[in-house]
Amino acid sequence: MRKFDDIIKNKLEGYEAPFDASAWSKLERSLDTVTGTNASGSNSFNLHLAAGVAATIVLTTIFTSLPNIEQKPPVVEDSDHSVPTEIIESTASSNTDAIEFIAQEVHLIDLGSAETVVEKSASNIAGTSENRTEEKQSGSSSDEAENMSSQTPKRIAENAQADFTAKGIQCAEHKVRFNANLDQSAKVTWMFDGLFVKDGLSAEHAFESAGTHEVRMIAEFTDNSKVVLKRDITIYEQPIADFDVAMNNSSECVLTDVILKATPSSNHYKWLMDGDSIGKGQTLQVRLKNGLHTVELVTINEAGCSAKDTYPIRVENGSEIFAPNAFSDNGDGLNDAWEVTGLENLRSFSLKITRVQSNSVVFETSTDAKWDGSINGTSERPVRGEQFTWVLSGTDECGNRIQQGGPISYSPTSR
Repeated sequence: MRKFDDIIKNKLEGYEAPFDASAWSKLERSLDTVTGTNASGSNSFNLHLAAGVAATIVLTTIFTSLPNIEQKPPVVEDSDHSVPTEIIESTASSNTDAIEFIAQEVHLIDLGSAETVVEKSASNIAGTSENRTEEKQSGSSSDEAENMSSQTPKRIAENAQADFTAKGIQCAEHKVRFNANLDQSAKVTWMFDGLFVKDGLSAEHAFESAGTHEVRMIAEFTDNSKVVLKRDITIYEQPIADFDVAMNNSSECVLTDVILKATPSSNHYKWLMDGDSIGKGQTLQVRLKNGLHTVELVTINEAGCSAKDTYPIRVENGSEIFAPNAFSDNGDGLNDAWEVTGLENLRSFSLKITRVQSNSVVFETSTDAKWDGSINGTSERPVRGEQFTWVLSGTDECGNRIQQGGPISYSPTSR
């Protein structure tokens, strides 16, 4: 049995008593009363008992003074809002989904209880009738006939273990795979809704509509006896993914406002731009640079059935910022200096060029975006083939914040 002192030690480990002078003063007065200590220092009862009572008061004071401790939930970051390089800004509207539905994955589908029918072949039934006729003609008694019947071996279907499973996505127009589970060799035929027939130990079928559908598995064994299993499968409705695109074109804007709006419903929506996730909700507003972009909408309903709609859009009326990826000072009048063009539609900008090898800034400006290759305005020049990177940050006439960049290669006339 654990000692009282050890229990108290474990309880107090890691905690601190409150730093409150009045609480300790009150505790001292309580101890004087309990231990019976008077001015002369005499005790009124056993000191060991008093010490135990005092310890109880100490613990009560400490534990009632401890603050309440609540466990904070972990912070989870949503990776669905990553922004691809072509999209400078992405803003979801206020009507984003309150509940997020999760798309179904391929899974083992729960089927209804099986209804089993054992069938004998026509030849077996006829054979049984002939045996009974011969028994009657020979004058065999009913007891003898019953005894002979009990000695007749059962057909395979009567003893066989037969069942089947289904695996797939439980939504209309999605294929579901059915697999037979048999302990005897048999030829298997499948019937779906009494119309579609397929053969094999496994079969795939896509149900075109939502609802309850009938699946029959017919197993015919080597002695021509059969087992028919009937089960129901529930299929859920497939949602429709459909959306409209509206663009606010302006030649003064480097970025073009694009509004993506899905057909209203209670479904959950996810948007992708050029293969990257950009947001959720029925309506989404993005700002794009000029070029061809691919928008994809994924619509998911409460059952987890999902649909996709993909649509290409071309943005071409916005102003463009351009910079070459190489220049040389060979005097041919073509790219003798490195220069950014298309800045006339920017309210303000800052340009920074960095040396890749040393990661040091060699040129920085907010007025004239033209670089002749000099290192920080000195006579030092890059070596042939040396690599640099540029980053331009600014605001266009429409108030859009932009950031562009890329590599620069320097090819001097001679070295």
